[in-house]
Amino acid sequence: MTALSDTIAPSTVDGALPKRLAALTVRLLGTTAFRLTAVAVAAFVIMAAIVIGALFWQTNTLLTRQVIEVITQDVRAFEALARSGDMPALARVVAERSSNSQSSSAPLLILVDGRQQKLAGNLAQWPTALGTGSSGGTFMYSDTSITSVTSFAHSAVGIVLELGNSGRLLVARSIDEQRVLIKSMRWLFIGGFGLLSVTALAGGLLASRLMLTRISSITDTGATIMSGDLSRRIPLNGSDDEFDHLAGSLNAMLERIEQLMTGMREVSDNIAHDLKTPLNRLRNRAEAALRDTSGGEVPVRGLERVIEDADDLIKTFDAL
Repeated sequence: MTALSDTIAPSTVDGALPKRLAALTVRLLGTTAFRLTAVAVAAFVIMAAIVIGALFWQTNTLLTRQVIEVITQDVRAFEALARSGDMPALARVVAERSSNSQSSSAPLLILVDGRQQKLAGNLAQWPTALGTGSSGGTFMYSDTSITSVTSFAHSAVGIVLELGNSGRLLVARSIDEQRVLIKSMRWLFIGGFGLLSVTALAGGLLASRLMLTRISSITDTGATIMSGDLSRRIPLNGSDDEFDHLAGSLNAMLERIEQLMTGMREVSDNIAHDLKTPLNRLRNRAEAALRDTSGGEVPVRGLERVIEDADDLIKTFDAL
């Protein structure tokens, strides 16, 4: 005996489902509900991107301003000693301030002489990004020191204090924490936008599916009614939404149409009954006049009655 599974072609089953899903997806994507949802989501995402982008920029600006203010205060603390021209004393202060280099609040310092030789500080060397004539900016530095050979790239921003021919002093602060915060916020925003878009599109597909189901029900009912079954009505789901209101209005219209059609059918039956008797009488008199071969007034009188009956029929049609 042939198994049931053997009578069904696997390729037919495997190929029919993807085609149906593809057709359903195309129908869902083409619905008004999905297009309206997509437009609303796009507008919301754009507005959210503008607001969050402004917040992101303001946060970055605020953090940068705070770092610059701290560096400016450190520079002012070194300026008075730098004006005295006492380089050994300045080097001792720089060494003392940079001795606590493991603290996150410690400044990054490097003091060099006129030949760019390091005198003091917790930076291994003068940053190449801040060349001669630079007043400051951002640069990369490493943790490499005399006691450590491990190097890790970090970011910092600093201000250069010119000491004339005596040398230069760089006062800087690390901005690694700021960069980590900004990077975390960036990924958070991207993930939030992605989740929002996927959720909104899924909601649009669900709304389209629900709307398509209701509209398909109305369309199927309309096709059945057009085929001649005037007793069919559009089903309601009891949600009392706009589709139920529309279905109720259409059902009331269909009820009225059915009543009018019933009345027309009754009128047609009555007209057929009222016209059947005079038409039969007219036919009988015409046949009698044709059978009368005697001549004279009898056939003429019969034709006159035929004309009278025809006039009565014309009056009846005029009344209709």
